[in-house]
Amino acid sequence: MPTAAGVRWLLHTILPYATVSDVTHSIQASDDAVAGLISDIVVPEWFKQAIPTGWPELDLLYGGRGVKGDRASMVTMISAPSGMGKTAFCLQAATEYSRNRPEEGRGPLGIAVYNSAEEIPYQVITELEFLGLVGFENIYLTNFTDPKAMLNYVRNLIREKNCPVLLVVDSLQTMDGDCVSNTWDIVNFCKEYAKGETLTQVVRALVISQVGKDGKFSGSNKLLHAVDRYISFSIDKNGRNLMSVLKNRGGTRKTLSFKITTGGLDINTAKEVQE
Repeated sequence: MPTAAGVRWLLHTILPYATVSDVTHSIQASDDAVAGLISDIVVPEWFKQAIPTGWPELDLLYGGRGVKGDRASMVTMISAPSGMGKTAFCLQAATEYSRNRPEEGRGPLGIAVYNSAEEIPYQVITELEFLGLVGFENIYLTNFTDPKAMLNYVRNLIREKNCPVLLVVDSLQTMDGDCVSNTWDIVNFCKEYAKGETLTQVVRALVISQVGKDGKFSGSNKLLHAVDRYISFSIDKNGRNLMSVLKNRGGTRKTLSFKITTGGLDINTAKEVQE
Protein backbone atom coordinates (compact mmCIF):
# COMPACT_ATOMS: atom_id res chain seq x y z
CA MET A 1 0.00 0.00 0.00
CA PRO A 2 1.52 3.37 -0.95
CA THR A 3 2.23 5.94 1.72
CA ALA A 4 0.13 9.09 1.93
CA ALA A 5 3.13 11.16 0.79
CA GLY A 6 3.61 8.88 -2.19
CA VAL A 7 -0.03 9.18 -3.18
CA ARG A 8 0.12 12.99 -3.02
CA TRP A 9 3.23 12.97 -5.23
CA LEU A 10 1.54 10.79 -7.83
CA LEU A 11 -1.62 12.86 -7.68
CA HIS A 12 0.15 16.15 -8.37
CA THR A 13 2.81 15.02 -10.83
CA ILE A 14 1.64 12.00 -12.82
CA LEU A 15 -2.09 11.65 -12.55
CA PRO A 16 -3.18 15.16 -13.60
CA TYR A 17 -2.29 14.05 -17.14
CA ALA A 18 -4.40 10.87 -17.12
CA THR A 19 -7.98 10.05 -16.36
CA VAL A 20 -8.89 7.46 -13.76
CA SER A 21 -9.88 5.08 -16.57
CA ASP A 22 -6.30 5.23 -17.86
CA VAL A 23 -5.03 3.54 -14.70
CA THR A 24 -5.99 -0.12 -14.83
CA HIS A 25 -4.12 -1.60 -11.86
CA SER A 26 -5.06 1.14 -9.43
CA ILE A 27 -4.95 1.29 -5.68
CA GLN A 28 -7.65 3.35 -4.04
CA ALA A 29 -5.76 5.47 -1.51
CA SER A 30 -8.50 7.87 -0.45
CA ASP A 31 -11.79 9.27 -1.67
CA ASP A 32 -10.11 11.61 -4.16
CA ALA A 33 -6.71 10.06 -4.91
CA VAL A 34 -5.78 7.14 -7.15
CA ALA A 35 -2.32 5.64 -7.45
CA GLY A 36 -1.18 3.06 -9.97
CA LEU A 37 1.64 1.72 -12.09
CA ILE A 38 3.28 4.22 -14.45
CA SER A 39 3.25 1.55 -17.16
CA ASP A 40 -0.56 1.53 -17.01
CA ILE A 41 -0.93 5.27 -17.57
CA VAL A 42 -1.59 6.18 -21.19
CA VAL A 43 -0.67 9.74 -22.20
CA PRO A 44 -3.22 10.90 -24.80
CA GLU A 45 -1.86 12.04 -28.16
CA TRP A 46 -3.49 15.46 -27.87
CA PHE A 47 -1.46 16.16 -24.73
CA LYS A 48 1.76 15.72 -26.70
CA GLN A 49 0.74 18.27 -29.32
CA ALA A 50 2.37 21.68 -29.42
CA ILE A 51 -0.01 24.58 -28.81
CA PRO A 52 0.70 27.57 -31.09
CA THR A 53 0.89 30.85 -29.22
CA GLY A 54 0.16 32.97 -32.31
CA TRP A 55 3.58 34.60 -31.84
CA PRO A 56 6.25 32.72 -33.88
CA GLU A 57 9.14 34.05 -31.81
CA LEU A 58 7.40 32.93 -28.63
CA ASP A 59 6.84 29.47 -30.12
CA LEU A 60 10.61 29.21 -30.56
CA LEU A 61 11.28 30.58 -27.08
CA TYR A 62 8.94 28.08 -25.44
CA GLY A 63 9.81 25.12 -27.60
CA GLY A 64 12.53 22.56 -27.58
CA ARG A 65 13.11 18.88 -28.26
CA GLY A 66 11.75 19.29 -31.76
CA VAL A 67 8.63 21.17 -30.64
CA LYS A 68 7.67 24.74 -31.57
CA GLY A 69 5.01 26.17 -29.28
CA ASP A 70 3.66 25.66 -25.80
CA ARG A 71 2.19 22.58 -24.15
CA ALA A 72 -1.09 21.91 -22.39
CA SER A 73 -1.48 23.23 -18.82
CA MET A 74 1.92 24.97 -18.76
CA VAL A 75 2.40 27.72 -16.17
CA THR A 76 5.12 30.27 -16.95
CA MET A 77 6.50 32.66 -14.34
CA ILE A 78 8.18 35.89 -15.42
CA SER A 79 10.30 38.20 -13.30
CA ALA A 80 12.18 41.40 -14.13
CA PRO A 81 13.06 44.78 -12.66
CA SER A 82 10.54 47.58 -13.16
CA GLY A 83 10.28 48.89 -16.72
CA MET A 84 11.96 45.88 -18.31
CA GLY A 85 8.96 44.79 -20.36
CA LYS A 86 7.11 42.20 -18.24
CA THR A 87 3.70 43.76 -18.82
CA ALA A 88 4.46 44.44 -22.50
CA PHE A 89 5.47 40.81 -22.98
CA CYS A 90 2.30 39.49 -21.36
CA LEU A 91 0.02 41.91 -23.21
CA GLN A 92 1.56 40.92 -26.53
CA ALA A 93 1.30 37.21 -25.68
CA ALA A 94 -2.39 37.68 -24.80
CA THR A 95 -3.08 39.72 -27.94
CA GLU A 96 -1.32 37.39 -30.37
CA TYR A 97 -3.08 34.36 -28.91
CA SER A 98 -6.59 35.82 -28.86
CA ARG A 99 -6.78 38.05 -31.93
CA ASN A 100 -8.89 37.16 -34.95
CA ARG A 101 -6.86 36.02 -37.94
CA PRO A 102 -8.61 37.08 -41.16
CA GLU A 103 -5.33 36.71 -43.06
CA GLU A 104 -5.47 33.00 -42.21
CA GLY A 105 -9.21 32.76 -42.73
CA ARG A 106 -9.85 31.85 -39.11
CA GLY A 107 -10.75 33.23 -35.72
CA PRO A 108 -8.63 33.35 -32.58
CA LEU A 109 -6.54 30.46 -31.25
CA GLY A 110 -8.30 30.99 -27.93
CA ILE A 111 -9.33 33.72 -25.51
CA ALA A 112 -7.22 35.51 -22.92
CA VAL A 113 -7.99 36.68 -19.40
CA TYR A 114 -5.69 39.48 -18.24
CA ASN A 115 -5.96 39.96 -14.48
CA SER A 116 -4.24 43.18 -13.40
CA ALA A 117 -4.53 44.20 -9.77
CA GLU A 118 -1.73 46.75 -10.26
CA GLU A 119 -3.31 48.99 -12.88
CA ILE A 120 -6.80 50.22 -13.62
CA PRO A 121 -8.32 49.11 -16.95
CA TYR A 122 -7.65 52.47 -18.61
CA GLN A 123 -3.93 52.09 -17.91
CA VAL A 124 -3.82 48.60 -19.41
CA ILE A 125 -5.66 49.74 -22.53
CA THR A 126 -3.32 52.74 -22.87
CA GLU A 127 -0.35 50.36 -22.71
CA LEU A 128 -1.86 48.21 -25.45
CA GLU A 129 -2.29 51.27 -27.64
CA PHE A 130 1.24 52.52 -26.89
CA LEU A 131 2.67 49.18 -27.98
CA GLY A 132 0.66 49.40 -31.19
CA LEU A 133 -1.04 46.09 -30.51
CA VAL A 134 -4.29 45.52 -32.35
CA GLY A 135 -6.95 42.85 -32.27
CA PHE A 136 -7.56 42.57 -28.55
CA GLU A 137 -11.31 42.05 -28.86
CA ASN A 138 -11.02 38.60 -27.26
CA ILE A 139 -9.12 39.67 -24.12
CA TYR A 140 -11.13 39.80 -20.90
CA LEU A 141 -9.72 42.37 -18.48
CA THR A 142 -10.21 41.67 -14.76
CA ASN A 143 -8.82 43.08 -11.51
CA PHE A 144 -9.36 40.33 -8.93
CA THR A 145 -7.18 40.25 -5.82
CA ASP A 146 -8.84 37.07 -4.53
CA PRO A 147 -7.20 34.19 -6.44
CA LYS A 148 -10.14 31.84 -5.94
CA ALA A 149 -12.56 34.44 -7.35
CA MET A 150 -10.24 34.92 -10.34
CA LEU A 151 -10.09 31.19 -11.04
CA ASN A 152 -13.86 30.82 -10.64
CA TYR A 153 -14.30 33.59 -13.21
CA VAL A 154 -12.06 31.72 -15.65
CA ARG A 155 -13.89 28.45 -14.95
CA ASN A 156 -17.25 30.06 -15.75
CA LEU A 157 -15.81 31.64 -18.90
CA ILE A 158 -14.54 28.26 -20.11
CA ARG A 159 -17.95 26.76 -19.48
CA GLU A 160 -19.59 29.56 -21.48
CA LYS A 161 -17.13 29.81 -24.39
CA ASN A 162 -15.86 26.21 -24.55
CA CYS A 163 -12.44 27.21 -25.88
CA PRO A 164 -8.78 27.31 -24.74
CA VAL A 165 -7.75 30.09 -22.35
CA LEU A 166 -4.52 31.96 -21.63
CA LEU A 167 -4.64 33.39 -18.09
CA VAL A 168 -2.27 36.28 -17.29
CA VAL A 169 -1.73 37.25 -13.64
CA ASP A 170 -0.17 40.70 -13.22
CA SER A 171 1.13 40.31 -10.63
CA LEU A 172 1.41 37.49 -8.11
CA GLN A 173 2.38 39.83 -5.25
CA THR A 174 -0.82 41.88 -5.61
CA MET A 175 -3.04 38.88 -4.89
CA ASP A 176 -4.45 38.22 -1.42
CA GLY A 177 -2.87 35.44 0.60
CA ASP A 178 0.41 33.57 0.38
CA CYS A 179 2.29 33.67 -2.94
CA VAL A 180 3.32 30.02 -2.78
CA SER A 181 -0.23 28.80 -2.07
CA ASN A 182 -1.64 31.06 -4.79
CA THR A 183 0.89 29.74 -7.30
CA TRP A 184 -0.06 26.14 -6.50
CA ASP A 185 -3.74 27.07 -6.89
CA ILE A 186 -3.01 28.39 -10.40
CA VAL A 187 -0.86 25.36 -11.28
CA ASN A 188 -3.48 22.89 -10.08
CA PHE A 189 -6.23 24.81 -11.88
CA CYS A 190 -4.35 24.48 -15.18
CA LYS A 191 -3.66 20.79 -14.52
CA GLU A 192 -7.37 20.27 -13.84
CA TYR A 193 -8.12 21.20 -17.45
CA ALA A 194 -5.42 18.87 -18.75
CA LYS A 195 -7.58 15.89 -17.80
CA GLY A 196 -9.98 16.27 -20.72
CA GLU A 197 -9.99 14.45 -24.02
CA THR A 198 -9.04 17.34 -26.34
CA LEU A 199 -7.28 20.70 -26.35
CA THR A 200 -10.65 22.49 -26.44
CA GLN A 201 -10.60 23.60 -22.82
CA VAL A 202 -6.87 23.71 -22.08
CA VAL A 203 -5.73 26.51 -19.76
CA ARG A 204 -2.22 27.95 -19.76
CA ALA A 205 -0.98 30.72 -17.48
CA LEU A 206 1.54 33.56 -17.46
CA VAL A 207 2.32 34.78 -13.95
CA ILE A 208 4.35 37.92 -13.27
CA SER A 209 6.44 37.93 -10.12
CA GLN A 210 8.40 40.83 -8.69
CA VAL A 211 12.15 41.06 -8.10
CA GLY A 212 14.13 42.74 -5.34
CA LYS A 213 16.02 46.02 -5.65
CA ASP A 214 19.12 44.03 -6.61
CA GLY A 215 17.26 42.67 -9.63
CA LYS A 216 17.21 39.12 -8.28
CA PHE A 217 14.15 36.95 -7.91
CA SER A 218 12.04 37.96 -4.93
CA GLY A 219 10.24 35.18 -3.13
CA SER A 220 10.51 31.58 -2.08
CA ASN A 221 12.25 29.12 -4.38
CA LYS A 222 9.12 27.02 -3.93
CA LEU A 223 7.53 29.32 -6.51
CA LEU A 224 10.08 28.27 -9.11
CA HIS A 225 9.62 24.60 -8.28
CA ALA A 226 5.84 24.92 -8.67
CA VAL A 227 5.81 26.41 -12.18
CA ASP A 228 6.71 24.69 -15.46
CA ARG A 229 8.75 27.52 -16.94
CA TYR A 230 10.68 30.48 -15.54
CA ILE A 231 11.74 33.46 -17.67
CA SER A 232 13.94 36.24 -16.32
CA PHE A 233 14.42 39.65 -17.99
CA SER A 234 17.73 41.47 -17.53
CA ILE A 235 20.20 43.88 -19.14
CA ASP A 236 23.71 42.69 -20.00
CA LYS A 237 26.97 44.69 -19.87
CA ASN A 238 26.46 45.77 -23.50
CA GLY A 239 23.06 47.30 -22.72
CA ARG A 240 21.03 44.60 -24.46
CA ASN A 241 17.66 43.55 -23.09
CA LEU A 242 17.81 39.81 -22.46
CA MET A 243 15.08 37.25 -22.00
CA SER A 244 16.47 34.11 -20.35
CA VAL A 245 14.51 30.87 -20.08
CA LEU A 246 16.06 29.49 -16.89
CA LYS A 247 13.60 26.64 -16.46
CA ASN A 248 11.58 24.99 -19.21
CA ARG A 249 9.85 21.72 -18.41
CA GLY A 250 9.76 19.66 -21.59
CA GLY A 251 11.83 22.24 -23.48
CA THR A 252 15.29 23.79 -23.58
CA ARG A 253 16.93 26.67 -21.72
CA LYS A 254 18.03 29.63 -23.82
CA THR A 255 18.69 33.37 -23.76
CA LEU A 256 17.42 35.75 -26.45
CA SER A 257 17.76 39.48 -26.94
CA PHE A 258 14.78 41.78 -27.49
CA LYS A 259 13.76 45.39 -28.06
CA ILE A 260 10.59 47.20 -27.03
CA THR A 261 9.22 48.97 -30.10
CA THR A 262 5.98 50.67 -31.11
CA GLY A 263 4.90 47.29 -32.47
CA GLY A 264 5.50 45.42 -29.22
CA LEU A 265 8.48 43.30 -28.27
CA ASP A 266 10.87 42.49 -31.09
CA ILE A 267 12.52 39.21 -30.08
CA ASN A 268 15.71 38.40 -31.91
CA THR A 269 15.51 34.67 -32.53
CA ALA A 270 18.01 34.67 -35.37
CA LYS A 271 20.82 33.95 -32.93
CA GLU A 272 20.71 32.95 -29.32
CA VAL A 273 22.79 35.05 -26.95
CA GLN A 274 25.89 33.31 -25.69
CA GLU A 275 26.60 34.57 -22.19
